Amino acid sequence: MAQSGHAPVGSEFEQLFEAVGGQVAEVAALLDVPPIEVTAVVADDFRGEVERARASSEESEDYGNTRYNTDRLGSLAVAQTTRLTRDASRCQIVFDRTRLNLLGDPLTSLKTTMFVAHEMAHPLFFRLRAASGAVEASDGPVHPVDFARAITRNAADEMRCDIVADVVLQRMASLSTPDGQSRPATIADAAFSDGLRISIGEVLDETIYPGWPDLVDKCLAQEVSLDHLWRTVIYQTAEMLNLLAYAQVPARSADIPGPLEAEYAEHPGTRLYLSSTWIRILDAAADTLIVPLDRFRDCENELVTVGEAALLNMWERVGLTFGPSHSNSFHIYVTKPAR
Repeated sequence: MAQSGHAPVGSEFEQLFEAVGGQVAEVAALLDVPPIEVTAVVADDFRGEVERARASSEESEDYGNTRYNTDRLGSLAVAQTTRLTRDASRCQIVFDRTRLNLLGDPLTSLKTTMFVAHEMAHPLFFRLRAASGAVEASDGPVHPVDFARAITRNAADEMRCDIVADVVLQRMASLSTPDGQSRPATIADAAFSDGLRISIGEVLDETIYPGWPDLVDKCLAQEVSLDHLWRTVIYQTAEMLNLLAYAQVPARSADIPGPLEAEYAEHPGTRLYLSSTWIRILDAAADTLIVPLDRFRDCENELVTVGEAALLNMWERVGLTFGPSHSNSFHIYVTKPAR
């Protein structure tokens, strides 16, 4: 795994990039990841730099004319990794300069190290996926089945990257204990003060319930279009699962329950839609998220198959079922949602 800086990159970040890159390269070697060239860009014009990377990618046609969206449910995008080649042998990571902070208190530096390590891990799994044949063609979703598999795949990658970031933090940083001893830092130390679990609660309240069933009822009353309903539910499902993925590894590192098992277990959005879906995905992932090249395809395919069924079942509870597809079209049937 080769890495390089690309102007404008500050010297402090270059040092961090090289140090983290060395640790991630060791993980790549353990997983038999084929060679990758990774370039980092720290950009003042974050959106513009991401769009330039996409335009230069072999997958540029897959992005169409849509602008890169930095808004996320419960958060903002602070970095983006783009495959410059379809086999992910060359990747570019763009970091938002306004969100990158190497100065200040130790916790800030710890968070930045976690954030850089997480993003630098993405090329590993892009490359493993391509080299193993887990994805044999363009993975641009068309049918709900494709979306369900892609959403599962992306959430799994966020957990994979956090697992790598946890390893990197434990190797690179330490914290003092109350008795004056030293211990390795973990992703739980870096992540738990960032309000992520609070954000999950806000998204549950503001988006999932009563948001989803209310939106379905509006569609049944012909107050919103079916296309709007479908696009909204797809986008929000993907964003919610990514949020849950971001919370999962820090919770596991601290040996505490995830937010859907703890503070939000009784939330209607959890009980009606998300809990069983997320549990099925986590059970399927188990200890098979981080596996070497010769196992990656089988483990990935098993996971996305479970995720496909889990998400289709969840959307059925939301009030959406799907008919057979013909070419690039399919039927959506809307019924009363579970409340």
